[in-house]
Amino acid sequence: LDVGAGPEHSPYRWNGLTWELNDASTGQDVTYVNERIVGTQATAWHFVAEVDPTEVYGPMRALMWFGLDDHAWAPKVPLFGGATGVHRSYDDGNCSARVA
Repeated sequence: LDVGAGPEHSPYRWNGLTWELNDASTGQDVTYVNERIVGTQATAWHFVAEVDPTEVYGPMRALMWFGLDDHAWAPKVPLFGGATGVHRSYDDGNCSARVA
């Protein structure tokens, strides 16, 4: 049960990360803390980096998942550490976001 999500089960936390509630058994206010969610709505870009510890070829061990906008909903693009280029649809070579 995620009480910080409110009645509509929102992934966003509009009222901050801490909140208080009176504990009925003790009669005292208890302060609770919500973790900072990953899918914050004010994200311009984000990435998740991982390294494969196995005996994979060196440059292929590093993998970065890159995405634009909100982390919770944006698709991630895998970029390997050994990559020397990206697909034409991602390179934006003429700065006009051409159609691939």
